[in-house]
Amino acid sequence: MTAKVLIERWAKTGSEEVVWDMLRSMRTEAVRTKGYIYGETWRSVDNPKVFMVLSVWASEDYWNAWSESPFRREQEQRITSMLRKPAVVRLFHDAGEPYTT
Repeated sequence: MTAKVLIERWAKTGSEEVVWDMLRSMRTEAVRTKGYIYGETWRSVDNPKVFMVLSVWASEDYWNAWSESPFRREQEQRITSMLRKPAVVRLFHDAGEPYTT
């Protein structure tokens, strides 16, 4: 079952461009990661401090492996210091697929 991950981040004033660059760098690395299918990085039109990342993974296990990878953990630590509040990570499965725990 594919896993869709949405991550919302609110950058501190003055950190927006660095956060934007880091998010694009993380996606570039994710593309090289087994199980990665697709992703997008968005910036709010109404508030350029708000970023949303969508990534689609072949399974929740692939997402978990990426989420815990040394590269991503290091990048997340760096980004976190530039955020107004903690990132909000939401994991979704397709509504039409049977849900199993």
